Amino acid sequence: MPRVGADGPRNASIAVVGMAPAYNEIVIGKPFVGASGKILDDALRKNNINRRDVFVTNCTEEPLPTGGSFFDLPTQFQATEVQRLKRELEEVNPNVIIPLGDDPLQVICGRDSITKWRGSILETRPDFLKGKKAVPAYHPAFILRGMFKWLGIFNYIDIKRAVEESYDSSINLPKREIIIRPDLKTVRDFARECEQNEYLSFDIEGYYSQYIRCVGIGYRKDLALCIPLTYGTGQSYWDPA
Repeated sequence: MPRVGADGPRNASIAVVGMAPAYNEIVIGKPFVGASGKILDDALRKNNINRRDVFVTNCTEEPLPTGGSFFDLPTQFQATEVQRLKRELEEVNPNVIIPLGDDPLQVICGRDSITKWRGSILETRPDFLKGKKAVPAYHPAFILRGMFKWLGIFNYIDIKRAVEESYDSSINLPKREIIIRPDLKTVRDFARECEQNEYLSFDIEGYYSQYIRCVGIGYRKDLALCIPLTYGTGQSYWDPA
């Protein structure tokens, strides 16, 4: 079975970790050189980072079947590859690691769902690399499978944040205040505060397209209000009286 080793300087401040080499990587013998690599290179370039200054590797150096997962591999092989990845990252000692996709996120941070955690500042698993910083992002291959709506977020939010976090190794989590289960007065007061600001962000959460469960609004990146509308049963959160 052909193997594709890591690429990049061993003193890089940024390390990118994908899942496995694909066809182009096998042919050329270098990770992230196909269509996914072009998206990664472009995102780094948009944030003033040259790919040559980034350490790039994968959870496994061997290709996976189409649609396969790192965790489908034999347990002993997984363990061997995780130890190899750990040694690489210990040697490079980057300021930030970028896990691309679900499997690298699980291996490096021990968390599920890249959709939930992409763009977040996380700490690596203590039993993998203690005290290292990670900023996960979608794998470019996911974007190439018709999910181009995430390309701007990949370029200008997730990779941008990772680059910003690469200037030092400290983990400084942002402080945020989220108001949940408010009473009606709190909602009215918050709405008046929103009216005094030029920009407003909001998010609507539904339940299987049947009804709206809650609405989140905010006028600062560190302050938001969640307005519940219905319970999981569809019953109104607010007393009609």
